[in-house]
Amino acid sequence: MKRLSSTAGSLAASLFVAAAAKADVTISTHATSHMSCVGIVCTPTAAKAVLNVGQLQTMLASGNVTVKATAAAPNIRIAAPLSWSSLNNLGLDAYDGVYVTRPVSITSGGGLVIVTNDGGSHSASFVISAAGNVHFWDLNGALSINGHNYALVNDITTLAASISMASSGNFALAADYNAGPDGEYALSPIPAFSGHFEGLGHTISNVTIRGANKAMGLFLDNSGEIENFNIRSMNIHSTGSRGSAGGIAAINDGTLRNVHVLSGKISATATDALGGGLAGLNNGLITASSSNNLPQNGTGCIGGLVGRNTGTIDDAWAAGKAFAKQAGGIACANSGTITNVYSLVFVGGRFATPYPGGLVGDGQAGGSIQTSYAAGQITAASNFGGVAGSNASSMSNVYWDIDYTGASPTFGCGSGNCTGATGLTHEEMLAALPTGFDPSVWAQNPDINGGWPYLIDNPPR
Repeated sequence: MKRLSSTAGSLAASLFVAAAAKADVTISTHATSHMSCVGIVCTPTAAKAVLNVGQLQTMLASGNVTVKATAAAPNIRIAAPLSWSSLNNLGLDAYDGVYVTRPVSITSGGGLVIVTNDGGSHSASFVISAAGNVHFWDLNGALSINGHNYALVNDITTLAASISMASSGNFALAADYNAGPDGEYALSPIPAFSGHFEGLGHTISNVTIRGANKAMGLFLDNSGEIENFNIRSMNIHSTGSRGSAGGIAAINDGTLRNVHVLSGKISATATDALGGGLAGLNNGLITASSSNNLPQNGTGCIGGLVGRNTGTIDDAWAAGKAFAKQAGGIACANSGTITNVYSLVFVGGRFATPYPGGLVGDGQAGGSIQTSYAAGQITAASNFGGVAGSNASSMSNVYWDIDYTGASPTFGCGSGNCTGATGLTHEEMLAALPTGFDPSVWAQNPDINGGWPYLIDNPPR
């Protein structure tokens, strides 16, 4: 399988900046143009406006500043490193969305106030790209997003203790955190959560969880919202029964948005175990997210993103490996909705049955898969499917790479109905977007993602 080079990854990140940047108020190193700053409020006077980052920093040294977008210039994009050391607040008031594509550093007790969809489409949000983050050096700093105040934390222990006292609260990760010195956790370090966790583009690394007869993930059970967050080197070793294991959450009943597991290994060895790079069991929504994890299992049900999906997975991708009794590139079993996803996962089935599949191991009745493709190698003791091991789900505009998956044109599904799935040669996959793929959602570039289609708003990392 072709692998994404670091150069291609940087290019993809740049394309994300451009894609997100329908943002028409841009904070950058260019000279200020088409902006009017009166008092403490700066507003655009044209459809494309620029506020010089140095000018903004000078203003923040003297007092609070609000950058307010309009219907003509609806989005705000931070496209240059921004920092200030005063106690003053920066307000970003967007008609539609706020996009942070470069680091923001608040070095003292200053604050950030973000408002999205202030009169706009009510579909845009606060998005932080792979090259961006918001770093609070002082935990006494203030963060407000859409009228909700957030408590700032900078380690797992504090976050877990805070959630134990207020499971529906709002919390934000102020900086990257290395969990290696914490040692091994015997169970999910963060308890059941129903609030809002804002990762601010930061990464928690070197988390190790090892135990038996427990559901395991960084979060035990999420029924709230977790967004703009990364995990690097997530290692989960779950043994015994009830072994659901996921990099972000053992069980997701809420929303995972713009979350990415960048590396690691997940092992859930019970026969009834569910394992996935992001969640063992997904009953909620996973969107704009990815897993480059290495889930492995000898006897259970493993997927590149989730073990079992009964909810919705949209605008997502997975790479890495999934070896199990039953395995799928995105989900081991699916009775929910999967749309606009792709898998580059090396999928392997350890036994003659059930069959592994490029996207799902078991596509169940009531489920659906749309505008998605599989291009990772698949191996099995007997049979396998380019998109599904067995399938009773509905499918439309679903594809697999015949040459890279190893599944012939007649083996889109190992068993069951495969109407709506089509095998393409590698040359055909790289020649143009497959039929049905929306060019406002998908793009292709020979230097990105090995030439395979990629998601504009969720490029390879």
